[in-house]
Amino acid sequence: MHPFSTLVFSTCLLGLSLHCYAELSSRNVFLLREAPKPEQLAAMMYPQRQSEPMDKFKLRGIRFADPAANNSSKKPAEQQGMAVGMNIRFALNDDTPAPDSLPYLDAVGEMLTLTNTRDARLLIAGHADASGDSSYNQTLSTARAQAVADYLTEKYRIDPARLDVAGFGESSPLPQVDPYDGLNRRVEFVPR
Repeated sequence: MHPFSTLVFSTCLLGLSLHCYAELSSRNVFLLREAPKPEQLAAMMYPQRQSEPMDKFKLRGIRFADPAANNSSKKPAEQQGMAVGMNIRFALNDDTPAPDSLPYLDAVGEMLTLTNTRDARLLIAGHADASGDSSYNQTLSTARAQAVADYLTEKYRIDPARLDVAGFGESSPLPQVDPYDGLNRRVEFVPR
C-alpha cells in the first residue's frame, strides 16, 4: 500500500488557490502545480530552520497526506517539513528535464542556497507511471532523479553529498490517481 492514503484539497486540481501551512508532518507530500518561490519551499520543507515562521502562503497544488502521520508522536509537527512533489516533465524515454520544468528545479536550487538551508540535505525521489515494463520504469525513474541532482549540482554548485537520489519506478502512484496517469511521472523532494 502506498504511504499516502488520503487525497486532501482535491479542489486544487481545478487550479484554485490553497492555503498551505508549514506545520504539516513530513509524511505529507505537496504536489506543486506552479513553481514556488525559494523562500516558500524553505518554509514548507525546513520549517525548523526558519528565523521567522511563514504561517501561511498561497500555492497551487495538491496535498497528499497519510492520516496516521498527523497522529504521530515522532516529532512535534512544527519541527517536521513536508515532501514536495513536482511534475518535472521529461521527453518519452529520456532523462533530461524539459525546459518548461526548469523553473521548478531553479526554485529548489535557489532554496538550497539560502542562508538558512545552505547545509540542508535532500532526497530526490523519481517516480514513473505504470506505462511500460516495471524494471525499465525503475531504471528510468532513478536516471531522472539523478539528472535532477546533476542539474542542481552543476547550476547551483550544491554539494552532491547533500543530495540523496532514489528511483521508485511505478511502485508509488499517487493515491486516488490512475497508475497510468502522467501525474505519477514526478520528482519528489524530501527534506532530510
